[in-house]
Amino acid sequence: MRNKYYAKKCVWFGIWQGKKQVIKFDSIAERNRFLELRLLELSKKISGLELQKTFELLPKQSKERAVKCRVDFFYVENGKSIVEEFKSKMTAKLGDYIIKRKLFKWKYPEIEHREVIR
Repeated sequence: MRNKYYAKKCVWFGIWQGKKQVIKFDSIAERNRFLELRLLELSKKISGLELQKTFELLPKQSKERAVKCRVDFFYVENGKSIVEEFKSKMTAKLGDYIIKRKLFKWKYPEIEHREVIR
């Protein structure tokens, strides 16, 4: 089945964080960004690289579930926490994404939110 945004899912095999890993990505471009960030981490320009980190935007209320946001990449650069969302031009315009981005920036003003649009 084809992805509705025409992205091709892919897999990366390698050693990361000291062990053999098989990591699935939603697109080839997202995998390539991971490899760029991994090189930056190996060269000590960033640290603490994490994939698919989840942040709570709104807590659970009575019977309602909590609203959460899963970011593509999280890392520390020059002592500052950074989250990166990797989006296509189409997915960057989706209403759900825009609302979650605004909630994230409101709830976590100390974390820099970067969008990589390709």
